[in-house]
Amino acid sequence: MRKAFTVCFSTEHEDEVYENDRIDDPELWNKLTLEDQQTLVVGDGLKETKVSSPALSKLSKLSSLLHTSSTFKDVFNAEFGEQRGIPAAVNTRWNSTLRQVKAVLHFDHAKLSRTVENAGHRELLFTSREWNLLKELVEILNPFGEATDLTQGEKVVTISSVVPSVLSLNHHLEKLRPNVRFQSDLVRSLQESLKKRFLRIFINVKMARAQDGITAPFKDPIYLKAAALDPAFTLMWVEHHVLVSPEVKAEVKQRVKELIVQDAAQVKQPVSLVEEEDREDLGEGGDLFAAYHKRRRKDVGTSPSLQLSHYLDICEGQHVLSF
Repeated sequence: MRKAFTVCFSTEHEDEVYENDRIDDPELWNKLTLEDQQTLVVGDGLKETKVSSPALSKLSKLSSLLHTSSTFKDVFNAEFGEQRGIPAAVNTRWNSTLRQVKAVLHFDHAKLSRTVENAGHRELLFTSREWNLLKELVEILNPFGEATDLTQGEKVVTISSVVPSVLSLNHHLEKLRPNVRFQSDLVRSLQESLKKRFLRIFINVKMARAQDGITAPFKDPIYLKAAALDPAFTLMWVEHHVLVSPEVKAEVKQRVKELIVQDAAQVKQPVSLVEEEDREDLGEGGDLFAAYHKRRRKDVGTSPSLQLSHYLDICEGQHVLSF
């Protein structure tokens, strides 16, 4: 298997948010990591909605106060303990804001309000509406945070998670649309950006149509094949997150299978290794407890394409890792 992404858009050690005049250039999108694309999606969403700004501004100032004012920190620690707090913001990581929101929501609203007011910072009090708005913000963005955390490991193969992550996020937003109270513009903007930045994935699963003159990022079918060949995903993402009719889902599954089998048909059957039984016949058995070892079975005459076809058939509608 190969790692999906190697280009780094930003690092945690940078002091300023990365800026690039070509950030909306579709040709550049193909060179960004999945994490970077998700960051841009969230940025697009937050940029289009102003309803969260007052609450997030208060949260930012409250966090900054905790990390810069020893007087306020002492008052805060006396009330909540030294083990609790609000993490500092990391400008180059959008999910640091999500962590801040989740951290502040762990406090009792009334108790936090009293503490902040008694410390002389009444301007940083969250209204009931702002508190509920932050709760809804976490509900909307939490899956994006999970997807970002999933793709941050440098030694983890991420290519197989691209399609399931993108389609799952879209499905999450689709289910939220009729239920949000405060952040309907955010949900709409996130979904529009997700479909724009990962357009080819939606085209490949028949949830969007190709448009002339528009570059479609992630057009390589390797993303579909990698997801299907990962036992953690197989083709379950088609069943759960491809929002089309059952007939079209069946077409998508069949197309992915065909792509995999076509590739496998080009692979030559590797030369079989000498079996343990054969080594014993050759006098190479030297292990005192060789009889205890599990013997490998050899599939005679089974091509890679046939083996993959069998795998895809048995994993249909099942989570292979639960076998």
